[in-house]
Amino acid sequence: MSISIRAIDLSCQFGQVHAVDRANFTVSVGDFVAVEGPSGSGKSTLLNLIGGLEPPTGGRVEVAGTELSTLDERERTTFRRRHIGMIFQLYDLLPTLNAWQNVAVPALLDGGKLKDLQASSTELLKRVGLQDRADHKPSELSGGEQQRVAIARALMNDPQLILADEPTGALDSVTGDDILGLLQSLCEDGRTVVMVTHAARAAAYATRSLRMLDGAVTEPAAV
Repeated sequence: MSISIRAIDLSCQFGQVHAVDRANFTVSVGDFVAVEGPSGSGKSTLLNLIGGLEPPTGGRVEVAGTELSTLDERERTTFRRRHIGMIFQLYDLLPTLNAWQNVAVPALLDGGKLKDLQASSTELLKRVGLQDRADHKPSELSGGEQQRVAIARALMNDPQLILADEPTGALDSVTGDDILGLLQSLCEDGRTVVMVTHAARAAAYATRSLRMLDGAVTEPAAV
């Protein structure tokens, strides 16, 4: 199977703190990888490095064959928008836009026109079971519905890599299981998912895991 992510001696240091310390791992296309560990272990920093949101202070990370540190900030932003979908714990939806308009945002940033994006945005909402909520604003949606909108938004530019930072942390267990099932289905479609979590319940949905402690990354047996 081809490689989606390759980290080689990947490091990120803030002052004297080694948030990520010489990490070496690969993630194959179609993997669902859980990054586990206690708060402060470096999980979110690792996700930011993979997504090009944070530059490494040592080593390198390749995503789909592209070494992110060779790109300038503008190139990294374009690469991320076109190849990586981001899902956050607190959804980060724009409150003045309705659901389908929020889904359209990545394509708008890539030069699309809103009037041309309604059909594709609504189709993505249908995929996550929210076609009947397309015209509702975030304040009119439950937490689980907002996270589904965020997942649809992450798929807008058809990325092959999905990065999810504690996507069920603000949800009840039943709704969280629904979201994790959606992430599983993305892998079944051939996408790669890397999810940060501190919850064993969430990690159990993954096909394999990476564990972090004090910036170090270890890879136990498959989940």
